[in-house]
Amino acid sequence: MMHYQKPKVINAFIKALKETYKQGLKNDEYLTPLVAWKDNSPYGRIKDGDVVILCFSRGEREIQLTQALLGEAPFSCQKFANLKIVTLVNFHHSLNVEVAFSRPVIQNNLGEILSKFGIKQARIAESEKGAHIGKFLSGGKEEPYPGEERIIIPTTSESKKRPEMNLAKVTEIVKEKLSSKNYPFIAVNIANADVFGHFPDENLMDACVSVIDKYLGEIVKTAQQYNYITLITADHGVIEIAHDPKTGKMHLGHTTNPVPFVVVPPPSLPENAFILKNHGKLANVAPTILDIFSLPKPKDMTEESLLLKKPKIENPQCLLIILDGWGYGTEGPHNPIWRTPTPNWDAIIAKYPWVLLAASGEAVGKLPNAPGNSEAGHENIGAGRVVLQADVLLAKDFINNPVLEGAIKTVKERETNLHLLGILSHKSSHGKIKYIENMLVLAARRNFNSVYIHGILDGRSAPTPTSGPQFLEELSIILQMQGVGNLVTLIGRNIALDRNQNWRKTEIAYRALVFGEGVKVLI
Repeated sequence: MMHYQKPKVINAFIKALKETYKQGLKNDEYLTPLVAWKDNSPYGRIKDGDVVILCFSRGEREIQLTQALLGEAPFSCQKFANLKIVTLVNFHHSLNVEVAFSRPVIQNNLGEILSKFGIKQARIAESEKGAHIGKFLSGGKEEPYPGEERIIIPTTSESKKRPEMNLAKVTEIVKEKLSSKNYPFIAVNIANADVFGHFPDENLMDACVSVIDKYLGEIVKTAQQYNYITLITADHGVIEIAHDPKTGKMHLGHTTNPVPFVVVPPPSLPENAFILKNHGKLANVAPTILDIFSLPKPKDMTEESLLLKKPKIENPQCLLIILDGWGYGTEGPHNPIWRTPTPNWDAIIAKYPWVLLAASGEAVGKLPNAPGNSEAGHENIGAGRVVLQADVLLAKDFINNPVLEGAIKTVKERETNLHLLGILSHKSSHGKIKYIENMLVLAARRNFNSVYIHGILDGRSAPTPTSGPQFLEELSIILQMQGVGNLVTLIGRNIALDRNQNWRKTEIAYRALVFGEGVKVLI
């Protein structure tokens, strides 16, 4: 007989969550674990022989927690001999997991082509976006190509509190690589806008825009000094909408806005040396870079260069600046880029050719009208073709997926438990409540009822930073409809999904999932 959690249990979690608000929690993202307790002990913990399905649609924030569950974290972990872990999408090739919706590495991407032609390249970013400037720009390839150097500056909890983060250090390294003249191609990710565009503080957003403008000016000036052609673009939008211009309600999620693409020639070339097509998409960037280097475009790159005209260039050098989260929005006080003085940015777009690129929805391989994100943005920038994204793959029915069906078969044969870890959200690029629901549908269809849910609250891509109770009520309805599933853990994304080697956060999440450490929720 199938069973599901009664609404009173979800209500107990809602009550506990609201109590954290009273104690000062202002954003669900930072929620420390709430753990179900029953009969004087933690309930629904992960044990050896169980199957864990990580219901996420991206694979960089999720790596550390997966490593911990596999016993590969730099802290004391429970030794599981027969814990089976399944991910919906690829995380990292080194992880001993099964992947339900696997995607191959994109061949003949920008980094690979440059490497084949012996063009040395440097990739620079904070660790907040280290996977993006490396793995995702290289189509899923984790290791650098021959001749490619990756410089990743650690992002810390403290640096993420400052609008400048580590941008001064990033800028210093970019200048160093430019002046060395050893790298004909340099790519840098500036992470600040995508970090502070999610902060519910408009003053910090404005400060962030100002800082980006300052260091952007320094980088472009140095690039010109060393005769680089500078391309400035973004992977998606977020910081250009701080609040809804009609309602005034804060907007903290990614947008569907286009992003700018600017060509800044070196002083040795006239300002109008490059003429651009009047529109494009992120997948046009890689062919444009190959065009600058006069390299042949492989057949795999189905998109074309954005250049209608280019000068003859001997020994070209190119700097690609990716302003993460710097979308092009409408003018008005709701737009921090518009309302904040940005003398360098204003001078650049007034003086040099630029065009808008589609960076969301089907233009980057996502579902129609879906906002862009950093993974899709960097993949499309580097691939030179539209890359089908995980949300499209995961929109398919989970029924009859051999990996997921195999997971259900395993727990039934072992007579153990199924654990679902996922984000309770509709718009997070890392996961959706729908993926948890799809797994519950599969479990119910296969008459399996021992299912535990470990929910992660987003706080970013949500109606408000404290929308957790709303999503718990929605989960309660899902559980009643499917007749299976028990919520046993609730935790914030910032704790559970750290990607900056802050292993203490990962340990807190791990110990909640395995040992039941956290605030008790009596059920």
